[in-house]
Amino acid sequence: MHDVCIIGGGPAGLSAAVGAASEGLDTIVLMEQVGGQAGTSSRIENYLGFPEGISGPNLIRRSVLQAQKFGAHLVKCCVIGFEVKNTCFFIYLASGTIIRARSVIIATGAQYNKLDATTPYEGKGVHYACTQTSVRRACRCDDVVVIGGGNSAGQAAIYLSTKAKAVHLVVRKSALAETMSAYLYERILESPDIKIHYENEVKKLHGRQVEEVELKDGERFPVSDVYVMIGASPNIDFLDSFGVTDPKGFIETDESFHTKVPGLYAVGDARAGSVKRVANASGEGAACISKLWSYLHP
Repeated sequence: MHDVCIIGGGPAGLSAAVGAASEGLDTIVLMEQVGGQAGTSSRIENYLGFPEGISGPNLIRRSVLQAQKFGAHLVKCCVIGFEVKNTCFFIYLASGTIIRARSVIIATGAQYNKLDATTPYEGKGVHYACTQTSVRRACRCDDVVVIGGGNSAGQAAIYLSTKAKAVHLVVRKSALAETMSAYLYERILESPDIKIHYENEVKKLHGRQVEEVELKDGERFPVSDVYVMIGASPNIDFLDSFGVTDPKGFIETDESFHTKVPGLYAVGDARAGSVKRVANASGEGAACISKLWSYLHP
């Protein structure tokens, strides 16, 4: 039996794994996708210790190595459910394997939100990630569209402005300052290659693959690629029967990241009230371990 089972392999889960394993806890990490949304970011520039910035895949790769160095066991798999019996958690995998643990940390993050207008063009010029590798492989790099007003959209717009002829940033709100970090917002305003379409939406795409975008206000212009960066919804389908989520589907916890189920914790983007930033998710993962230690060693 493991001391702690961490479900999720993004910054929150990997940070928790480093903290737990370094404290001598028998730690297993179950993850369907290594890295989560952070693993798809082209460049993260406000993460402590990397003044020149670091790509999402590189940050995740380092985090995985660090967790493994301390002895955490990482497994790629699909969790389909779990239950508690006599203070022991039984985690059920799609493969039929059952993992037993004394405590569980949910760090599954969230899955990309999609748009009706862009979904038919997936694989035909619509993307949900903006990494150096994905852009090099898939983007035709003429004029491109980025949809969204958060940090992921801002990072994508800045990066694509160095690759594409022009970047159209489509934002539903009338301003970016309240949803985007100041350093990104200022760089976007300073870039002559980024045009912001405020209070707007993508109404329709045209062509056999993405060739033209039509906005809600009627404007149409040719583009080669569309990047949908409109946030995500918590990836916690296996928790339906536990009743620990708020009306929006995020996991409710106290200030110690503990849910109302003894031994069950939640950190990162799947947690209600969390700040959707890589550094915050990593911090929650680390901070959770001291609370979990107290639970395991009363």
